Amino acid sequence: MLLRHIDLRIFAAKIFFAILGFIIVARLFQIQVLSLDKYINIAKSQQNRRLSIPAMRGNIYFKDGAPFAISQISYFAFAEPKSLDKDKVNELISAIEKVSKPLPPEVKESLTKDLWFVPLVHGLSEEQKLSLEKEIPKGLFFRKEYQRLYPENGLGNTIVGVLGGDENGGQVGYWGVEGYYNMDLVGRSGTILAEVDAVGSPIIIGNYSEIPQVPGRSIVLSVDRFAEHLLEEKLRYYLDLYGAISASAVIIDPASGAIIAMADLTGQNKEDFNDVSEEKEEPAYINRVVGATYEPGSVFKALSMSAGIDTQSVTPETTFMDSGPKYYSGYKVDTWNGQHFGVESMYGVLEHSNNLGAAFVGEKVGAKKLWQYYKKFGIGQILGIDMEGEQTGRLRDWENWSDIDLVTAAFGQGVSATPLQVAMAFSVIANGGDLLKPFVAVLVGKEDARGIFENALSQNNRTVLSQVISLSSSNTMIDMLTKAAASGEAKYFVSKKYKVAGKTGTAQIPVPGGYDPDRTNATFVGFLPESRKFVMLVKFEEPTKSIFAAETAVPAWMDVAEELANYYRIPVDF
Repeated sequence: MLLRHIDLRIFAAKIFFAILGFIIVARLFQIQVLSLDKYINIAKSQQNRRLSIPAMRGNIYFKDGAPFAISQISYFAFAEPKSLDKDKVNELISAIEKVSKPLPPEVKESLTKDLWFVPLVHGLSEEQKLSLEKEIPKGLFFRKEYQRLYPENGLGNTIVGVLGGDENGGQVGYWGVEGYYNMDLVGRSGTILAEVDAVGSPIIIGNYSEIPQVPGRSIVLSVDRFAEHLLEEKLRYYLDLYGAISASAVIIDPASGAIIAMADLTGQNKEDFNDVSEEKEEPAYINRVVGATYEPGSVFKALSMSAGIDTQSVTPETTFMDSGPKYYSGYKVDTWNGQHFGVESMYGVLEHSNNLGAAFVGEKVGAKKLWQYYKKFGIGQILGIDMEGEQTGRLRDWENWSDIDLVTAAFGQGVSATPLQVAMAFSVIANGGDLLKPFVAVLVGKEDARGIFENALSQNNRTVLSQVISLSSSNTMIDMLTKAAASGEAKYFVSKKYKVAGKTGTAQIPVPGGYDPDRTNATFVGFLPESRKFVMLVKFEEPTKSIFAAETAVPAWMDVAEELANYYRIPVDF
């Protein structure tokens, strides 16, 4: 019995070891044969170090070739505490803080631990890098990167946009040109793949491969540096003078749709360009010329009158009886100052900015046609400017209009638009009747080390979005707007050197249940009819010195226009 018991144990042991051997062989087969590729990849990942080579972001230039936004080589410093002498930690911290802001406590603590990588500071110059290398020869490393610079001290910042980072530490453009052309500007990062030893140091005879980085494309804009500087300087002065919340303006070439200058003084300053943090409210980055809408008010009377003239619903000599306020859908409509003019022509409607006259024109044209003209003027739709953040505004379908909606739309209430849309609508009148696509980029291409563009592509050309009014209607409206500027409520501030075709807009700001009588948006938009070199819109948000456009937007517009005309050498008219 004892012998049989021993034989059973031996047999069981044999079975156990046989099964164990089978499991081991099967596992080895799985690892060495079935999962060969997987473990080769794991080994390679441990033996190879992959480093990203940042691509240089493309440069942005003014029309004259002066740098608008450029990329400059800088360095990112990081520590490798594993290879850092522990008695050198404080020396390293002191050296870094000489060239940057104080390091956070958690970073200082990380330098005392057994780590491979501790990020320290970005944006070091070549001189700072060399100084740190000499002072801390071991355990401190550098990686080349690119820093965005704005040489004109923030000039045109609301055109160029802002530059932030993504989750991988790369540069990403937001808003403006940086945002719209991000994929052209960003380029393609390169990669270095090097074989390393057990402690992570490169093996001299090991494998090494490099995929070079591809720089981003550079861009030349239509923005005139002198015009941009002039516009911002004047706008800043009048913004302070009038005590307004914001000041926005745009200057356009009506013959092509090119943006000559654009300013929004409530946009970001250059110090904020590399700080796109979650704590900041997104509206702070919006360029209000393209990205914020408002009820334009009486400047819309030029669009309504254009529709009336083009449909032959009225002529400049057509008259209506202005004997007092009228009621539509139970709502009272009156002139802006309660003054009435009896029999008044269409010239007088624009000259006096008569709401009742605009209502008369709106009724003559009819809801459907008036709405169609507004659409053709670009109201309520994207114009397609090559800047990120463009808004459409609000233009309800004409089928939903009541009679009060029709007449208020005719004088610029109950509809909203961006300043860019309003300026482009006036460009229609100035250029003979075509709505053009606005643009800022004129050239996009690869730039070599000498700053010469290779295989550059013309980015934008004159593009007609719609034919709005006839040439005859355009000429008639230019005549009417010229007389309105010379004889209207802004006549005391109109240029004494040049004829001006334009229209004011003092628009009360909507509040629940109606409009605030003490808060306005003040706008003037127009052009010099003898040259039509540029169309310009100037808008102040809630000016406090005066709520009227004739006393705020008009003087600012005239000041800029006269200097710009002198720059373009436009002969004086008087």
